[in-house]
Amino acid sequence: MIRCLLSSIVAAVPLLAQEPASTDAVLRLLDARAAAAKSWQANFTKTLAQGTNVILQSGTVRIARLPDGNEKGRADFITQMLGRELNYRIIAGDDGVVWQLVSQGNRTGIFKLDLNRPIAGSAESPRSVNPINELNPASYLQKHRPQLDFTLDAPQTFAGRRVLQLVGKPRVTAGVSQLPFGSIRFWVGADDGFIHRMAITDLRGVPRLVLEFAGVRTNLALEDGLFIYEPPEGANVLDLNERLGQRPH
Repeated sequence: MIRCLLSSIVAAVPLLAQEPASTDAVLRLLDARAAAAKSWQANFTKTLAQGTNVILQSGTVRIARLPDGNEKGRADFITQMLGRELNYRIIAGDDGVVWQLVSQGNRTGIFKLDLNRPIAGSAESPRSVNPINELNPASYLQKHRPQLDFTLDAPQTFAGRRVLQLVGKPRVTAGVSQLPFGSIRFWVGADDGFIHRMAITDLRGVPRLVLEFAGVRTNLALEDGLFIYEPPEGANVLDLNERLGQRPH
């Protein structure tokens, strides 16, 4: 395990020493960082445009890699939408159960998604709707990478850091785009290989989702208790494996 980690770090050194000049080099840098980082924590802001409405989220996210290659995570944040402010907490444990707590005033909704169970009446994998992934830019890249063609735009400076711009556009098959968006852009730190900013545009090029990070720290010793949740006795827990299967298709 230690030997593999050291080899990943060594492999990343030449990439960091000489700024990547191709899409393949940037993707290798991202892969090396992902292999070397056992955990990370950052403050984030996320802006999501839905029609004429804008949803703003801000808070902290923590991600830790598990021995089987999956991840556990926790996010604590505020969501502002339609003039309301909601407190959110997402806890994805190493048991494959994801809890979402949504609070306003003295009211709290508790939602449970079991990644080990199928979604009722659907062939969709529950891991594809794991809400912690929506705050992890590496998950977006991993999910869509096989269906994207990549290019590099000119490097920029973001939050005082030199970043490489990796732009992915959906591949087109028989005149039809393989993905329902126009492009996805990653601002990759030239010094650390972390995705510090991500933006998704619609088919007209209008930004629909922007995710930004600050205060990034990697390889922290995150306490196990951060990723554990037990609902209060007698609490009303909504089963998302059942509810998501009732969505109209």
